[in-house]
Amino acid sequence: MGLEYKLRSLLKLNLKLFFDMHFLRECAYVNVGSGQQFYDSSDMSLLLPDTSADDTYNGLGNGSVWQSPFRQWVYESGVALDGIILQSPPVVASGVFIEGAFRPTNDPVFGHTIDFIQGRVIFDTPQPLTLKVQSEFAARQVRVDFEHAFNQQAQLGVLGTKYFTNPVTSQQLVYPSGAIQTFPAVFIELDGREMRPFEMGNRSAIIKEQVRLHVWAQHDLQRDDIIDVLSAQWRKGIPIIDFNIAPLPLSGIFNTLSPEYVPYQELLKNNTIITTVGSGTPVRFMAYLMDIEVRNEVAAEEYERASVTFAIEVVLNAPNTPIGSRFGPITTLPTIEDPGF
Repeated sequence: MGLEYKLRSLLKLNLKLFFDMHFLRECAYVNVGSGQQFYDSSDMSLLLPDTSADDTYNGLGNGSVWQSPFRQWVYESGVALDGIILQSPPVVASGVFIEGAFRPTNDPVFGHTIDFIQGRVIFDTPQPLTLKVQSEFAARQVRVDFEHAFNQQAQLGVLGTKYFTNPVTSQQLVYPSGAIQTFPAVFIELDGREMRPFEMGNRSAIIKEQVRLHVWAQHDLQRDDIIDVLSAQWRKGIPIIDFNIAPLPLSGIFNTLSPEYVPYQELLKNNTIITTVGSGTPVRFMAYLMDIEVRNEVAAEEYERASVTFAIEVVLNAPNTPIGSRFGPITTLPTIEDPGF
């Protein structure tokens, strides 16, 4: 057993899921159908063997890893859309097309795992490099990650460039290899903390966290759109899901969908869950997005940058552990405010 998730780690995990969901609600994704063509008539759904990625995982031979032109595949389904320009719901990949025939992940011949973060599939056994592999999926247009991911990429010097981003700027399909992730992106950093009592004589507490969101975009209009989506969450309440008992959506070295996946919007209802991770009502406490400050940062290379800083108040209800006590089901707890979804 490792160290359990405490307040700050739970807050970061929930903020990522929260912002991921709202970018989807704003239709910040692109659906790719099998055989869909790009500007130059190339196939956007075509997966190509990434032989360099095979070396990353011990024991995988050439023909095991097949890469799409897009990172950050959408795994969520059933998310309500409320963007101005509505489109079809995001397509969640559930298999691949082999020579035009659909094969699910548990196919006895072409069994595979879907890596949603890297936008690729890993076959159970190596496949011929001449095989025609396609997939239907939705790719996020804005990546939400943590400051460690940014710092790690900066250290390795592989932040990516506009030429690794499909299809907005390159005007041709590029198949990124390895762990390169592309912009635009929002990196979550928890910066400062202030603690104060809820009221005299009450064991409840309020913790005020300063959360800075680092925005990296390809141009100023894209940066401004991202800022508006983030700023629109002002004054909303976020039920903090306890991932000590709830399964994280993606898991394992291949970033595959957890077999016990519970959609985020279902966890927010706070009904009792029973999984191998744990059991109980998943909402531990509430957080509220309060004050907000937006600043444009100095551009870096070809990227436009900004920072969006939230003052987030976390309300701990009679905390008798380092991360408070669990609430009951939201439907029976009228004291929890409307989270604003």
